[in-house]
Amino acid sequence: PLQITPPEWFHRNEDESFMSPGAWGVLWEDLSKLDYSNHPLWKYMAEVFLFWCRKGVDGYRCDAGYKVPFEAWEYIIAKVRMEYPDTIFMLEGLGGHKHVTEHLLADAGMNWAYSEIFQNHDQGQVDGYLPESIRVSETKGNLIHFSETHDNLRMAATSPTFARLRTAFCALTSHNGASGFANGVEWYAEEKINVHNAHSLNWGAKHNMVDFIRRIHAIMEIHPSFHAGGTVEIITGAYHNSTAILRQDTSGEHPLLILANLNHEEPGKVTWQTARCPFGKKTVTDLLTGHPVRLGQTTHHLQPGEV
Repeated sequence: PLQITPPEWFHRNEDESFMSPGAWGVLWEDLSKLDYSNHPLWKYMAEVFLFWCRKGVDGYRCDAGYKVPFEAWEYIIAKVRMEYPDTIFMLEGLGGHKHVTEHLLADAGMNWAYSEIFQNHDQGQVDGYLPESIRVSETKGNLIHFSETHDNLRMAATSPTFARLRTAFCALTSHNGASGFANGVEWYAEEKINVHNAHSLNWGAKHNMVDFIRRIHAIMEIHPSFHAGGTVEIITGAYHNSTAILRQDTSGEHPLLILANLNHEEPGKVTWQTARCPFGKKTVTDLLTGHPVRLGQTTHHLQPGEV
């Protein structure tokens, strides 16, 4: 109906056909591109959001949200919050400019945005991305650490070890415990997600990591370093394709050391800055297994993909 009345709300191709949006060289042919220079469209879209709020929806994932002008989001979110002040707006801004993500979080009223930790795998990538993710989460709005998205191949298609590594690493390095995973991760699903079809989630597989994820969630719920005001800091020493992350709660009395071998195929070691590590050379408890672990002064050896 909107393509007929009012048709000026849409971008057109040279032949006057309706233009489709896209990203990364992919044209989304099932969609038509709206022209937000028409301000009445803002009011219409706000009413679309409110329609679903009245049906009980309490939050929205805003796909490719950077493609909608800031001023339009500012208006829509304000209109929705006038009636439903607790509505959550989560920006899927993957592929957009970082300053746009920060602007939408800080000034347009969006609550959260996707973190890009899922596509940062080796130590160089983690060292380059994680501090920036922490900065944005502390100052603008939480970046949510998903371990994979529907745009990527499933982790278990690489290996179960890789899936466990990435699930634990993304969750345990998240800010304020804000992490998530796609359905099927817990069952080592290997078939890539296609949002237009119903693909296998490997549901009920005997070989799974349900208990592993349950353990991770228990740690995140109970340990104070995942609660509001907790800090996350990289304290890795030399390059061994591994990482050492120090979490602290607001009191500084409950430190948590995250050690991860980012290589899922080979054993390795991780080193850390002695002055930053609160444990020293002593026996500590691995919260993921419940087993005691003897730490070196600055070094610990890890199995392939071990966290």
